[in-house]
Amino acid sequence: MVPEINGWVVNDEQVARIFLLGSRDIDELSEEEDICFSFFLLSTFHVFETIFLQNRFGTIDRSIWDSEIGSLRYLVAKPGVTAWWNANPLSFSSDFREFVRHEIQHE
Repeated sequence: MVPEINGWVVNDEQVARIFLLGSRDIDELSEEEDICFSFFLLSTFHVFETIFLQNRFGTIDRSIWDSEIGSLRYLVAKPGVTAWWNANPLSFSSDFREFVRHEIQHE
């Protein structure tokens, strides 16, 4: 993921705590924490979608996509992230939604 998104978790203990709790179980989050978690994942998955599309159109080096797919797989393996995705997939292109759905099914 891009350094700015990683930096949110690394540099802010509150964001790190929310990410840890939410990735385990989104039902454990307060309303305010849920908003933070949701916007964090929305930003993160939009980065993944951008790289996914750049790879599809051949405008990015394949090695970048290959390295980022590991991060995407790491995230979708977390129950809270999967629950969030299943509740929020409409913010993304149909091709990317199908790709992530496939990744979730194979975790």
